Amino acid sequence: MSSSFSVGGLVSGLDTNSLIDGLTSIEQQKVVAVQKRQSTSQATLSALGDLQSKFMGFAALARDLNDMKDFDLYKSTSSDAETVELTGGTEGLEGSFEVRVQQLASSWKVTSGKFASSTTDLALDGTLTFSRSQAAVEADPTKPTVDVTIRPGDTLKDIASKINSADNAGVSATLITIGPGDVRLMLTSVDAGVDTFTMTSSGTDDVGAALGIVTSGTQTRAADFALRQIVGGAATAATKFSEMFTGVGANNIGAGDSITLDGTDSAGNPISGLTFNGAGSLADATMGDLATWLGTQLGATVSVDSSGRLVATNASGNPIDFTLSMTAGSTGTLELGGSSDQRSFANVVAEGKMAFYTLNGLAVSSASNTDEDTLSGAKVVLKNVSADTDPAIQLTLKRDDEGIKNKVQGFLDSYNGLMSFIKQKSTAEIKETKDANGQTVRSYVPGEFTGQSAVQSLKSTLQTMMTSELSRLSEKTSYTSFASIGITTNKSDGSLTLDADKFQKAMNTDFDGMRRLFSNSAWTSDSSATVGGWTQRTKSGTWSVDPGANTIDGVSVTRNGDVLMGGEGDIEGLGITAPSTLSPFTATLNRGIAGMIEQFYNDATGVGGLLRDAKTAVQNQVTEYGKQVSTAQSRVDSYREGLVSQFSALEQAMLRMKAQSAAFMSQIGSIG
Repeated sequence: MSSSFSVGGLVSGLDTNSLIDGLTSIEQQKVVAVQKRQSTSQATLSALGDLQSKFMGFAALARDLNDMKDFDLYKSTSSDAETVELTGGTEGLEGSFEVRVQQLASSWKVTSGKFASSTTDLALDGTLTFSRSQAAVEADPTKPTVDVTIRPGDTLKDIASKINSADNAGVSATLITIGPGDVRLMLTSVDAGVDTFTMTSSGTDDVGAALGIVTSGTQTRAADFALRQIVGGAATAATKFSEMFTGVGANNIGAGDSITLDGTDSAGNPISGLTFNGAGSLADATMGDLATWLGTQLGATVSVDSSGRLVATNASGNPIDFTLSMTAGSTGTLELGGSSDQRSFANVVAEGKMAFYTLNGLAVSSASNTDEDTLSGAKVVLKNVSADTDPAIQLTLKRDDEGIKNKVQGFLDSYNGLMSFIKQKSTAEIKETKDANGQTVRSYVPGEFTGQSAVQSLKSTLQTMMTSELSRLSEKTSYTSFASIGITTNKSDGSLTLDADKFQKAMNTDFDGMRRLFSNSAWTSDSSATVGGWTQRTKSGTWSVDPGANTIDGVSVTRNGDVLMGGEGDIEGLGITAPSTLSPFTATLNRGIAGMIEQFYNDATGVGGLLRDAKTAVQNQVTEYGKQVSTAQSRVDSYREGLVSQFSALEQAMLRMKAQSAAFMSQIGSIG
């Protein structure tokens, strides 16, 4: 801060304040000069921050194109979207399909027994263990169940609250009042389907049985298969085996076919090799006939549920199990299997069901209403049951070429915007101003990126990547550069332009090759070996692999089962599946242009990266200039204080001289 002390020059007659201000102003220019340099560096730092933000946005769009699956965009249509829809996923296939929906998957709804109040202490001590929801298990397969601890003092309301607070339990709990003195706990499975939640009890009390949710002695054994009819829908007790879907071709049950039973009956006796063929012809037997026969062999009650499954109920509570299979030599290929253990629910409000529909006349069953397994790369989303009088619903799935073009165009627009920004901030200006005399003064104003070699290096690298020839791809496609698919450089400003017609032709001619140009991809010279993975640090390249010697390019690597894992250098993180019995072969990893850009962004903005280092260097300049400004200002302030002291001393000296002069003249006057 400058001193605010005023001298005034009242004795000397000099305008000492103006003199001090003028002299100080000359010194202050040194501070202003440093402040200008600091301001310039601050502007550069701000521009570098904007550059990184734009670069990050461009890299994000590149990341959305660096996997072959990123080009799997599809459009779907449905003649009755209220009943069923088709959506394309990864690796989707184009096609047209006719669909009829016979049954939707539904959730289990079961209740407890009757309780007089929801707020009475139930005096129970134990643990209920529930399966977690399907989404939760997919997110963390290591935690398939969740425990709900019940303690004395807990009421029905408390138990419902604990279940709903459990970590993604496969059920939700509510309290319902049926009538006066009849309050019940209702459990509804989160997911639809037949096996969407399980519940077991442990601890001092069998809480599930005490609540009346499950029966205390009865066990239910449900078959791990769901039989369906040729016309679609779950098999019923009345369905003949000749009417069941056994695969493409509708039904292949032969005259001499039979079903074999193995397992353990309700008395604990082993069962082996028992066969069922109805009254001599399996084709004429019904599902109900099989259920009756199976019940006799197991010593249990067997029924057919709404999903075409056999359910054996054993009143004695002894463990039973059974496996059904087509007898050796049978021509039929009916999908059968074993059984799974499950406690019997005491009060079923709604049974969990599987979904059933026909796809181009083929009977299909699904565990849920979103079937991701039947059509490769597509999802069939079931919403309602088809009316018997309605025609089959027409579904189509077609590659979304316009969506792919828009995605690529957005990527190019981001690149062009980034290059334009760099150019703008690298261009100097000649600014014109008027001086005090009204004369025009021209001054050179450098751009924020003037002299920033890191920015020019970044620009040059990106331009090279976007216009490069990926010769390694010639093994797979004729499309080895952006120019080959209609993406060319505008000579006037260096921007990239997409020729929609040429790009469409490339998609139609070699869609796989076109997307390899953008995306990371890998292949081997031996079809028995695959490149299973790589990391951001793995470099593009072609390597010789010797599975017997566990080497890649002659360097020993780690083997984990059939997988060879690269260690250091260019092959860091490279995984190649190659049994040791294979002969030597070559493996290639090609980073597409989008893949190269993502890798470059990570390198440029990471520790030691050129953009990160440039920002650090300019930030250090700003900090250093700040210190210089502070030091220079202190000098100016000290200089001003010195001037004030000097002029103050001058005024005081002149004041003393004036007083002495007056005294001297007074003495002379008195003498005269």
